[in-house]
Amino acid sequence: LIKGNAAGIVQLFCTIQHEIIHSGIHPYELFQGKNMFDELSQIQEPKMIVRWFKTKIIVPFIEMLEERSDSELKQIVDQVIKDIHVNYMKDLSLESYADQVGTNPYTFSRYFKKAIGTNFIDYITQLRIDKAKELLLNTDMKINDISESVGYRSGYFNRIFKKQVGIPPSQYRKSRAAQ
Repeated sequence: LIKGNAAGIVQLFCTIQHEIIHSGIHPYELFQGKNMFDELSQIQEPKMIVRWFKTKIIVPFIEMLEERSDSELKQIVDQVIKDIHVNYMKDLSLESYADQVGTNPYTFSRYFKKAIGTNFIDYITQLRIDKAKELLLNTDMKINDISESVGYRSGYFNRIFKKQVGIPPSQYRKSRAAQ
């Protein structure tokens, strides 16, 4: 290490390591058992020290934090999806789920899309349409009753079903019954 700055550089490393520990990540895990003090003490040039901090300490720490964050978000979204599957026929809103998980609708919408690859409304719509298709094919229920049982008003259900499937629910039932 550069003689005059050695204490400051070591103090910086100690401070960063303290924050790593405070975040719940163990330095041994982050640095894969390497002795980072030894590595740091071998570097002589200031530019190389800066590069070392960035590539060996900061970037791996941020990447590990993001991995843990993504895993936690996935668990939160998985819980919401389970709830949606139980309550799909009810009035569901992005806002109420955002409140439930302790965030705002914009952030929750981003979490949801990142975790499962589709947005909240499209997910619920597809689930409801799939349930409606099952009922159309496997029951004699009236289309109005099916629409209500999957969470839609009758007129809206016909429009959304046709938009998603390409044909109205009555035609879907007839075309599949003929097969």
